[in-house]
Amino acid sequence: MTTDYQKELEAYLGQYTDRVVLRLHPQSEPSIPADRYLVATRDYKIGEVIFTESPILHTQHPYAQTFQPSTNLNLAFDWQRILHLYAHIRTTDDGPESALVKLGLNVLSVDGATNPIAQEEDEDKLQDHRESAKAWVSRWKERRRNKNKKKKKAGAAVPAPAGEEEKGEEWIPTVEEIERLIHILETNCHSRSSHPDLVRGECSSPTTKEDNWEDEDAAEKEEEEEEEQCGLFLLASFMNHSCLPTASVLLPLASSSPPILTLVCTKPIKTGEEVTISYHDQEFIQTEDRRMLLRRRGFVCECVMCSGQVADYARAALCTNPECVDGIASPTASGWICDTCSHQLSAEQVAAIEQAEEEWEEEWEELDSSPLITALVSSIISHISTSPHPSPPAYTPPTLLKLREATSPLHPAHTHISSLIRHLTFAPALITPLRLDHGLDTPFHLLQYLLSSAYRLLRLDRGVEGSVRGLSEEVRHFAYWLAKEGKDMGAREGVKEGEREGFALVEGWARRVWEEHNRGLDGNV
Repeated sequence: MTTDYQKELEAYLGQYTDRVVLRLHPQSEPSIPADRYLVATRDYKIGEVIFTESPILHTQHPYAQTFQPSTNLNLAFDWQRILHLYAHIRTTDDGPESALVKLGLNVLSVDGATNPIAQEEDEDKLQDHRESAKAWVSRWKERRRNKNKKKKKAGAAVPAPAGEEEKGEEWIPTVEEIERLIHILETNCHSRSSHPDLVRGECSSPTTKEDNWEDEDAAEKEEEEEEEQCGLFLLASFMNHSCLPTASVLLPLASSSPPILTLVCTKPIKTGEEVTISYHDQEFIQTEDRRMLLRRRGFVCECVMCSGQVADYARAALCTNPECVDGIASPTASGWICDTCSHQLSAEQVAAIEQAEEEWEEEWEELDSSPLITALVSSIISHISTSPHPSPPAYTPPTLLKLREATSPLHPAHTHISSLIRHLTFAPALITPLRLDHGLDTPFHLLQYLLSSAYRLLRLDRGVEGSVRGLSEEVRHFAYWLAKEGKDMGAREGVKEGEREGFALVEGWARRVWEEHNRGLDGNV
């Protein structure tokens, strides 16, 4: 980075110093660029907005929206729109907008594409990016020649269209420049679905009858075909990853231009602490699987959970201390430790857990016919449907401990078990036969299990601030659909009054959980 760009970056970041500041991690090798990260310059509470930022490039820009992406380019449609906007700004603008774009091109990281680990995970990525850049530049030059021919044919007196008046010195893109921008997009882009998110309440509440959480086939088809809203944000590109993040990025549904990125605090942050986000949306998978996901981003995660400073709660085992009632033992750097009584498991007990984990992993291969899974579903439905309901408005989720015979030595909330149940619950081809075998209220009971498991693993019984993660996207997700399913089940004809009260009680609890996490994650606390 040149001195000029360093000064420009410092000037840009200066407007945020009352909220966050950029710091550098020292490197062992002088030749390795220093890792940059954001630090809070004041305390933040859960649900508080840390900062907001406008994008330097984004797909919702009117000019980006005029572009028709090509299927002949090996680039996502949203990236094609951003490249088109970039070229437009470089060609027609010599002011602040162009200056910010050039600053981003020179100061933002490309590690997500060029790092040796990222290359190891995808050997063709760099070659693909290079070929895409070549093809894009070639197409741009061809379009340019055609435009110039039309201008020449029409005569010099014909003015350029509004917004396309060119600056004095003509800008010509190079393959290297466009290739770097593609690397930057790969590493730094923030994006969201272009469809309303029901779980966030962008369209309706959890109890709207028209929502259909089982229409997964249509949702998957839309996801394959849809074009995401994405943008490149300068300050927001400097946040590091943590599997236990302290903040979450919020992007609004396209309704205005430009879309404003909002960074929301999800765990209490003290002055001087690093502000982190999660680069993935998996809250209940084990360290090994999280690290595999993140290798594609070019690094081996060493966050507090991946390094063992905090327990890998997704690998939940039953505490072997006979005096511990509801403890969960999970691996840490010091061994498998119970989160309730601090009892440490023996080597023999850990070996039994690892053997059980291998057996459960094998069940994925026989989802349709596994007797173990069938027995587990039956146990979940039987346990949850017969659990006594306390008097309203109190409600506590089932402890799940009655399921220990079906899952021992693993805790019923273990990731291998909960992931299987989640897959069954949200896959129409699998949940439909389960409804036929176990009753129409099967999804309701399985959703209760999923939310109860998340509630226990994250220790939400201690309140959001005292929990493991603070605000949770997946808890919001489970709570939304459980509230809706409870409402729908209670509204069915022929439901007995006692059953209706039970549905309403669970629905009320799920709705309160959803509202708490939804308000916080939307920065409305």
